[in-house]
Amino acid sequence: MVSPGDRLVVLQGDQIPCDGIVDGQDETMVLEAWMNGSNIPHAVKCGDTVFAGSRVEHGRLNFRVQSCGRSTRLGKILDSVLDAEVMFPETPPGNHIQHFVTAYLLLTTVVCVGQLWYTPNKSSVDMLGRASAMLLAACPCVLSLSLPTVKLLATVRASKGGVRLTTKYNRIKNVASAGVILFDKTGTLTNGLLQISHVIECHNWDLSVWSAIRQLEDGFQHPVALAISREAEERLKSLRPGLSADLARVTEILSETGRGVRGTVTFAGRHSWSGTLAIGSRRYIESLGIHVSLAAVPTELRNAVTTSVIVAINGAQAGILILQDNVRPDAGILIRELKRSGIRVGMVTGDNHASAMAVSHHVGIDNGMVFSDCLPQEKALIVKRFRRRAPTIFVGDNLNDIPSFASASFSIFVPGPDMCSSTKLYIADATLTPSALNANIADDGTLSRILFLIRLSRRMRQIISQNIWWAVMYNTIALLLTSGSFGGVNYSPSSVRINKI
Repeated sequence: MVSPGDRLVVLQGDQIPCDGIVDGQDETMVLEAWMNGSNIPHAVKCGDTVFAGSRVEHGRLNFRVQSCGRSTRLGKILDSVLDAEVMFPETPPGNHIQHFVTAYLLLTTVVCVGQLWYTPNKSSVDMLGRASAMLLAACPCVLSLSLPTVKLLATVRASKGGVRLTTKYNRIKNVASAGVILFDKTGTLTNGLLQISHVIECHNWDLSVWSAIRQLEDGFQHPVALAISREAEERLKSLRPGLSADLARVTEILSETGRGVRGTVTFAGRHSWSGTLAIGSRRYIESLGIHVSLAAVPTELRNAVTTSVIVAINGAQAGILILQDNVRPDAGILIRELKRSGIRVGMVTGDNHASAMAVSHHVGIDNGMVFSDCLPQEKALIVKRFRRRAPTIFVGDNLNDIPSFASASFSIFVPGPDMCSSTKLYIADATLTPSALNANIADDGTLSRILFLIRLSRRMRQIISQNIWWAVMYNTIALLLTSGSFGGVNYSPSSVRINKI
């Protein structure tokens, strides 16, 4: 058993089991996607706090345990999920059927006893005949079969439209009457995948530079390194397999965790030569004694949510790579349609305020409905606050959104590039299934299915209401006829004549 005060060592790729304080001297890259929703790990050093549930992406973590079990931040989040379920209990779906049967039985009893009391010539046998007729004419089956039948058909229709429903009707009907819908940012309104959007070259690069960049970044798991490797692979697609390695060879690779990487490059060809290649953040490149200028970066990119990576060759800046987590193409259209239908739209994210505001302006979310720098339990509290006023939908993409899913009237999960993990497909009431064959390719029409789900829910509610009203009308007419209110039929056994054969 681990207890506060113990010292633990967590190796690369393992999960951190407890909250604690780092006491090792080496920098380690830790991914806290469950807490902040970001797929980009950050460096932790001696004295920093680490949390249970995080994963060591690079290096080896030495830390001193502060809290374990339910006293950790992760444990408190799980407690908030249970509190949300207690605060907003679900109403059993069969209540209206039970009320109908109870009311019909009471009404039958009142009618039969009243007729027996005010009609002296009626016997108890006549009363039982009348009661039997009234009960046989009643049809609660329409009420009991309508809901599951319509839900089954709606589930099938939703699956054909790219939405997987895994919840009860009481949750689905909240979509039809939703007054607020709140979105997570990273991976929900954005693709959640860093991509190189602009390449600014100080001098024209040939394919040998991209070959050297690919080899230098190859093997590193940081999202920035992966994005650069993907771009280099795309640039080298036109070459024959194996030819890219002949354009340049990289040796003596040195990396600094979370900052950058450098190495010695030998460029092949008619004018072969050797030199140094460094790729990293501005601070890292400047620490190598290289002057960095970002004047070539357009103003709109400086104000956007971007990451600038500097490329330096032989001690001089050679170019700038601009990385972005692009907003989903259909996000802006969806927000406009939701507002047009009278639904308030907001964004709740763990990212910083500047990043949140940049995305909100891009998709059209009002400034007053943007909540940034939120921990998972804080996001859940915001969802609860809106839910007290109106049914609230929450749309997220990660395990860190589970408290918000539990606190919302209805929850929608937007799968990301790692959606192949089947456990994530059942953490919300609905999942927007991707249509792209490659899980690493963002589906441009994923978010538009939310509008389809809202329309489907409203149609489902309308059909169920129609079925209930038809059932009420039929049972009302049957009750009036069998109760003798319109003369009716004589149900006395003495009135039945058996003819001899």
